[in-house]
Amino acid sequence: MREIKFRGLGVEPRKWIYGYLAGAGQIMFWDETDNGNGLMFQVMPVTVGQYTGLKDKKGKEIYEGDIIPRTEPSKKCRWLEIIWHECGFYYKCSCGRIFTYPAVSGDATKVEVIGNIYENPELLNG
Repeated sequence: MREIKFRGLGVEPRKWIYGYLAGAGQIMFWDETDNGNGLMFQVMPVTVGQYTGLKDKKGKEIYEGDIIPRTEPSKKCRWLEIIWHECGFYYKCSCGRIFTYPAVSGDATKVEVIGNIYENPELLNG
């Protein structure tokens, strides 16, 4: 079973906060990294992304909104964004196309997260 957790870009401090949603629709996180005491942080709602349950080839957790290079050659699409679509995590091409095969697969250990759509939006244009 995959671990259900989230990340969001904090309002103050402006850094990635990892943890659990405090309630439905709320933008607060329970961050358990502070010696187990737990702290609440407010994050920007648009940046909230769920953990896919996978790690890339360097062991980095892959979240919704992360960007990876496309492995097959394409003139229109060089980068792929991880998105939640209907009932699972899928790839969304930088050209806007949603791939019909799921992002959650054993192939995750062959890719590397190179950024995310919030801090590196220029990657989707290139």
